Amino acid sequence: MALGCGVASWGGEVSEIWVLAWRACRPWAAVAVALGVGGPAVAAANECPMAPGEVNIASKSMPGTGIPQLLVRAVLAGSPAKVWSVVDDCNGYRRSMPRVVASRELSRTPGTVQCEMTVDMPFPFQDMVSVSDSVLTLQPGRWHRTFRQLRGDYVKNDGYWLLTPCGADQTLVEYQVHAILGAAIPDVLVRRGQLTAMRDMMRRLGELSGPAEPR
Repeated sequence: MALGCGVASWGGEVSEIWVLAWRACRPWAAVAVALGVGGPAVAAANECPMAPGEVNIASKSMPGTGIPQLLVRAVLAGSPAKVWSVVDDCNGYRRSMPRVVASRELSRTPGTVQCEMTVDMPFPFQDMVSVSDSVLTLQPGRWHRTFRQLRGDYVKNDGYWLLTPCGADQTLVEYQVHAILGAAIPDVLVRRGQLTAMRDMMRRLGELSGPAEPR
């Protein structure tokens, strides 16, 4: 299979797995192919499983819905603490999350946070508002954040973030989400939009958490 700007896919008897093979037109980006969907992964022996800028996106069919569960894995320049500062900043999601036009932190207690965000939708659909509840677990070498929708315009919007250190001041990022829109948009368009959004999200995350450009 030739790797380039595009999507490759194959199907199986039990579930279909789409693998994104993407090379952005940026010097730091590269291509990697995800061979499956698994649970939280931790880089062994502090070695990065891929080069900085590589992004793996796999999708797994879910029973009863045409919208797959997405698993995104990437290695970003910058420490997990830097990446976490962006992931944990609900008030800044307009900068870090694609199509988010407004967001605010509603409450925070030790280990939990509630966030409201508004997602821009194409005409003629109304913007979608969602309030999510997140559980934060910080351990040595492991930054974990699970989230689920409490109320809002999604049918479902659940997932997690997992950050682990790897290499020389780099971060292995794992993001899993199963987001089903409440709007009556054809599934094929939703799937296409989600893949594009995942690429954009990792690009933004890398830019916001990476080392500052030399002056």
